[in-house]
Amino acid sequence: MFSVDTESARGSARQEKKLSPSAANDQPLGGVSWPKDDIRLFSDLGQPLSFAVTSRLDSIASDWRDLQQRAPISPYQTFDLVDLWVRHAAAAAGVEPRIGVVRNEAGKVVMILPFGLIRRLGTTVGVYLGGSHFNVNVPLVDPSLRLGPGAVTRILDEYCRITGADLLHLYHQPVAWRGIQHPFRCLPHQNAPDDISLILVAGGDFPKFLSTNVARKVRSELRRKAAKFAEAGARTIRADTPQDVERFLDAFLVQKSKRLAAQGLDDPFAEPGIKEFFRDAALRGLGGAEGMEMHALEAANGHLLAVRAGARHQDQYSLMVQSFDTTDPLAKYSPSEALIADVLAESCQRGFTAFDFGVGSSRFKQVWSNGIAELFNLTHAVGPRGQLYAGLVRLAGAAARYIKRNPRLFAAVQDARAFSARLRGRTE
Repeated sequence: MFSVDTESARGSARQEKKLSPSAANDQPLGGVSWPKDDIRLFSDLGQPLSFAVTSRLDSIASDWRDLQQRAPISPYQTFDLVDLWVRHAAAAAGVEPRIGVVRNEAGKVVMILPFGLIRRLGTTVGVYLGGSHFNVNVPLVDPSLRLGPGAVTRILDEYCRITGADLLHLYHQPVAWRGIQHPFRCLPHQNAPDDISLILVAGGDFPKFLSTNVARKVRSELRRKAAKFAEAGARTIRADTPQDVERFLDAFLVQKSKRLAAQGLDDPFAEPGIKEFFRDAALRGLGGAEGMEMHALEAANGHLLAVRAGARHQDQYSLMVQSFDTTDPLAKYSPSEALIADVLAESCQRGFTAFDFGVGSSRFKQVWSNGIAELFNLTHAVGPRGQLYAGLVRLAGAAARYIKRNPRLFAAVQDARAFSARLRGRTE
């Protein structure tokens, strides 16, 4: 679909040092660098396009915010959320931003690859910015830009060549998003171990959604539990001040840490910079239509029984995290379920019509969802080192998918983790 301009290609051959990954250009990662001149490309119809890579998000902030309003993206690809993750968490995670930018002949940005580079086993790997905390990964693509296998291959090859990446390991990618197929789906790929549960509320009519999509028995249970919380003086509140954000976040981190420890899982929220990322994302979202938002179910004494946080963009609400206090006497009434019901109802009143849970399935998600976003992984390798690493990634992904798609085997793995956690707790 794209081909390199022959004149530019001849010119680039005369500038071989400038294009070499070992050249000493702007902000290298272990010798990795890129040319400062854009790479010229042509579309099928002869439309001139240019491709470049930058490490500075602020240099394309205006273009990014403009493109995110017309591209079919999730809240995770909004500039503010990515920018805050880079500011607070990227360096500690060993990720250096390397964002791909495609412009048309008029200089307008028509595609952004929100990628960064990381070193793994002596290999330079390109990944989406946001790490495990971003549940949906798509590039920002102008709807008018038509991409086929040839175009996508050329762009990803150029990205690897310019940055010196041995491969791209791209995961948490939906087969389709907002009714548009993911542009990388046309390349050879692997099915992901997990999918994402969706809640689609036609017209934002939450009462109708509840009556037609949630089982009568579940609705009855929700009403009974809501009455118990009301009797105890508990209520759902939204973080509207910086003080609220701090209180909600502290409660979430404590609750989530205990829960993950009991399950024998590592705590990704304890990683350096993650608390600061969530705090600033929530602060930036205060009082606005977009950004991150936090809710909590508060007991009569001010104790937070459950906490939820989600990222917003247009009419989409991505439910990022949730936690609840398992030790409180009211925990038996499922505070997290009561909270999600209130969050959905309030959000629909404010114009949100599409919601998505994080990666993975559970009974809780199955109760609420009326749609699924299937996920796929892509390992785009260049050179023997990248091919070797890609093979290992595919094997690991296939094993994870097999385990997670086998309920008995997955339950056994979870039980083993929990048992190991209990043993560690007794010996520490």
